[in-house]
Amino acid sequence: MMALRDIVRRHGRLPNTLVVDNGAEFRSAALQRVCEFYAVSLRYRPAGQPRHGSVLERLFGTAHSQLIHNLAGNTKCLKNVRTVTKSVSPQRHAQWTLPSLYGALNKYFQDLYGTELHPAHGQPPELHLQRQLTQTGQRHHRAIRLDRTFLIETCPSVDQCGERKIDVKRGVKVHHLWYWTEAFRGARAQIRVPVRVDPWDARFCYVLLGQLWHRCVCKLAATLRRLTRSELESYFEEMTCKRGVSKRDLTPERIREWMQILDRNAFDKRLQARQAEARLIYDAPALTSVERMEKEPVAEMSPSDCPSQVCTDNSGHIPIGSSQDEYDLY
Repeated sequence: MMALRDIVRRHGRLPNTLVVDNGAEFRSAALQRVCEFYAVSLRYRPAGQPRHGSVLERLFGTAHSQLIHNLAGNTKCLKNVRTVTKSVSPQRHAQWTLPSLYGALNKYFQDLYGTELHPAHGQPPELHLQRQLTQTGQRHHRAIRLDRTFLIETCPSVDQCGERKIDVKRGVKVHHLWYWTEAFRGARAQIRVPVRVDPWDARFCYVLLGQLWHRCVCKLAATLRRLTRSELESYFEEMTCKRGVSKRDLTPERIREWMQILDRNAFDKRLQARQAEARLIYDAPALTSVERMEKEPVAEMSPSDCPSQVCTDNSGHIPIGSSQDEYDLY
């Protein structure tokens, strides 16, 4: 979902076809729902036929030979693991963090790969894209705005069915917690509504009432500040292990009591580090906050602009790695 958000931020549209492998995440109902909503065809690569994705595999090979294999700590030498000694082990030379690698890849595809002659059509990929758009048209009817609706649609569903019943007194229950919005006061009780959870902020979820998405706030909003959905699920797992209770017995009252004495430093630091690195990447282009997009000005794109050449996203933010200063920061 974050990749789809980044595609819309960079190009202002989604591709006509997504070619994916047979991973479980690509079989999810949430991805299929987004593709159907935005008229994107979802094509699965046949299992056991690597030549079916030869174009993408060739791109991976080029990126590895030109960039990845030249970075400190790369694992190319592990292909012949018996020749690897302790002094040249990649683990002893690892220096690249996820944000710095993201900046390096972004700069590589913009300034190196995009400006070299491509053997398939004899033109640099960026120039070829511009000429094709000039000849075949910009297709403005396919344009997609990086607005609040798109960000909510790319939020994961609450579960496989994606719906919850409304309790007019307490709201909707999502992952053992109650979420409330004032729009529930005029809603009918016990009706099922679509629910999306915010992966970057456990305090909020979004409910579709009629034709409008409403943000629901958790009753424990102050306690859940700066917690992602993954971290909250990890805390629930820790609670069931230490307190000896099953997930069925996790009530909002018990969670409230336990969260008051919660010591976040007592948990595995690796999850927090991964979440912090991912947030550092996605916060800069404003891909993690749903409500903030409505308050910021939207940069209009003229018909003559090529989507791949727009230096700012639809909210006026400069993409990560689009300048040398950004790359030096990482």
